[in-house]
Amino acid sequence: MVKLINKISGDSKWWTGQRGMTLIETLIAISILSVIAAAFLTSMTTAAHTTFIVQKRATAEGLAKSQMEYIKRQDYKVDGDYEKLTGLPQGYDLDIVAERLNPRGDSTINDDGLQKIVIIVRYHSDEVLRLEGYKCFQRY
Repeated sequence: MVKLINKISGDSKWWTGQRGMTLIETLIAISILSVIAAAFLTSMTTAAHTTFIVQKRATAEGLAKSQMEYIKRQDYKVDGDYEKLTGLPQGYDLDIVAERLNPRGDSTINDDGLQKIVIIVRYHSDEVLRLEGYKCFQRY
């Protein structure tokens, strides 16, 4: 029966039990593995980049919040020239903008004792985070 099928199909290799891979089968397998490896490496690169961005933003958020609390502990300064934190991680810098607000609407000459504080965190001169808060003059 097997001999009859071999004669009909003309493919004696399949039915005689020969094993092995042809060159085309090997090339297809290598191509498939290459596509899978490229997709895996691309996803790993994306994951590493995303992790770096998340760590950079988390560091920036911590610095901005610490700076805001440091400003709130300082005495109220009419000119808004508040001290910066020291010992920042390498590559990070803070910009502090203090804008006098005039809630009474009487004039900008009178200081109403309210400032809008904006803290800008930069990493290698690129803005990473901006935090806004308020500081008021506390009368005791």
